Amino acid sequence: MKDKIFFDNNSTTKVDNKIIEEMVEIMKLPLNSSSIHSHGRLAMRKLNNARNQIKKLLNGDNYDVIFTSGATESNNLALLGGKKLPIITSQIEHPAIVNVAKQVEHYFVKTSKQGLTDIEDLKNIISKLNGKEFICSIMFAHNETGAIFPIKEIAKITHQNGGIFHCDLTQAVGKLPLDIENLNIDLASLSAHKLNGPQGAGALLIRKGIKIGQILYGSGQENGKRPGTNNIAGAVGLGKACEISKEKIPQYKELQKLRDYFEESLKRIANDDVVIFCKDIKRTPNTSFVAMRGVDNQTQLIDFDLNGFSIAIGSACSSGSSKTSIILSEMGINDSLAKNVIRVSFATDNTKEEIDKFIKIWKNLYQKIKK
Repeated sequence: MKDKIFFDNNSTTKVDNKIIEEMVEIMKLPLNSSSIHSHGRLAMRKLNNARNQIKKLLNGDNYDVIFTSGATESNNLALLGGKKLPIITSQIEHPAIVNVAKQVEHYFVKTSKQGLTDIEDLKNIISKLNGKEFICSIMFAHNETGAIFPIKEIAKITHQNGGIFHCDLTQAVGKLPLDIENLNIDLASLSAHKLNGPQGAGALLIRKGIKIGQILYGSGQENGKRPGTNNIAGAVGLGKACEISKEKIPQYKELQKLRDYFEESLKRIANDDVVIFCKDIKRTPNTSFVAMRGVDNQTQLIDFDLNGFSIAIGSACSSGSSKTSIILSEMGINDSLAKNVIRVSFATDNTKEEIDKFIKIWKNLYQKIKK
C-alpha cells in the first residue's frame, strides 16, 4: 500500500509511531488493573496517567474519564446509562446517536440549509416537553461536511431548560482546541482512532455530579460504569494520542490552507460544476465535501481508487449503503446533486504534491466526462 495515498482521514487515521512504541511496551507485560499486586498497580497507574492526558487536552479536570471501546460505546453509555430520559438530537448525527435515541422517547431537531442545528426548532421542541427533564446530544463537528456546530449556545439552551448536554467530540478532538468546561458540556465522547491512536479505544467524560450507570453487566471496573478487564494498551494509546494531539493542533491551521488551495483549484477547473458544501461556515480544517456535477460519486470513487487515492462517498459507517447522504437530504439538496458528492479528508502528513496529483486526476475525470 506504499503507493496509495489516503485522503479518508475522517474515517480513521494511521497510528502514530510513538503511540505504537508505547503500546507495544505495555503489551509485553501481563497487566490487569483489577489486581492488587505490583503488576496490577502498574496497570492502574498507566490508566490514571492516560485519564490525565485526556483531561489535559480537553480541560477536563472537573470530569471523570471512563474508558470504552470507542465513541459508539461512549455514546450508548451517555444516552442510556442515566435515567432513560427523552433524547433530543438530529437525524444528521452518527448512527450511534440516532439509533440509540430511537430506543427511548426522542425528538429530532431540524437541520438548517447550512447544515447546522436549527436553534429555533430546538427551542420549540424543548418547550413542548413542559419542563420534563431531558438529554440533548449534538456533535461538535459533522463527519461528512466538517461543519462546526454552535455547541456553547446549544449547551446554554439545554441547561436553561433543565436538560443535560452530551457532545460527540470525535471529529474535532486533535484538530481543534477544545475546552469542554468552557463549552459547558456535561458528557463528551471520543475515539482514539480518529486522532492517530488505536482502533477499539475510546472514552466518555462525565462531569462530576452527573449520574451515569452501567449498560453492560459484569465486574466493577471503571467505577462500576464499564465492566470488563481494562484494555490497558488501548487506554495508553488514547492517552498518548491526546498528548501528541496538543502539539499537532497548530499543524491543522497549516493544513486548512492546503484544503482551501485544493477547493480553489477545483473551482478554477470546473467553475459552477463544482459545489463545495458548508464552505461559508466554520468547518474542521481538513475536510472538503464536494460535488462534481453530473458525475456519480461511485464513478469518482472507483476512478480515484484506480489512480491510487482513497476517498469517501459519505461517512464510513454508512458507506455500504446506496442511500443519499442524510446530511444533504436534511439540507434540502436534491438527489441528483447529492449523488455527485465525495468527501476528501486530509491528514497533517498529506502534502501539496499529493494534493496536486489528486487535482490532476480530478481534472482528467471531469474533462473526460464532460466531452
